[in-house]
Amino acid sequence: MRAARALRELAAAAAGGWLDLLLPPACSVCCALLEDRRSCLCPECLAEMRRPEPPLCDMCGQPTYGSERCAACRAEPPPVRIRSALFFENAAAAALTAFKLSGRLELGDWLADEMEPLLLAFSPPPDILVPVPLHRSRLRQRGFNQAAWLARRLSRRLSRRLRLPLSLSQLRRVRPTPPQGRAAGISARAQNVRGAFALHRRHPFAGRRVCLVDDTATTGATLAECARVLRAGGASEVLAVTAARTPPPDIPPT
Repeated sequence: MRAARALRELAAAAAGGWLDLLLPPACSVCCALLEDRRSCLCPECLAEMRRPEPPLCDMCGQPTYGSERCAACRAEPPPVRIRSALFFENAAAAALTAFKLSGRLELGDWLADEMEPLLLAFSPPPDILVPVPLHRSRLRQRGFNQAAWLARRLSRRLSRRLRLPLSLSQLRRVRPTPPQGRAAGISARAQNVRGAFALHRRHPFAGRRVCLVDDTATTGATLAECARVLRAGGASEVLAVTAARTPPPDIPPT
């Protein structure tokens, strides 16, 4: 058995070596050649990516420079606690866009890796994962829901450490909305998604800590509207993890 396994491993290594010669692995963002096929991003693209560093606002997850909550969350506490793996800029923005619009699933795997520690850091942990839904017309147009894809990966990866079920259909998008990027300002984005979500008549959220999953957050309006609906349905707390979010205006661009 050991000899057979060794032969299989040797054959796989040889095949991988020939494949590297014929099709050298390239960075999924900038197409620079990579040293080995196990990575999908080059060191230069990785070095461009910035992460929200503590101290972070207890609610929105943006840097606070020492205080427990940022000024906006002190003035009007949002209905959801958000944590994000990356700032949406430079190579991180390119990676998110390639995953979301071009179906580069290897980048989705990498993003799920980045998001996993955010889920593990919540204490106590959430009871259930819920991806932000797409309206059926947008789903037909795009072909897949990137938030649902990430949520499936996270649920599967955490299955050995957390019992974290996944709800894919109980939170629904009942009204198509223009992309949030077309709405200027916090109030316009909030109005854009007002009434866009609803719960299935039979849902599992009452009394549970729900964690929303999405690819990006800008002002947090979409996550806040989903949280409002979930709280109205009896959720005891709503958390959220996103792959990236827009950096606050007081952080200079790189």
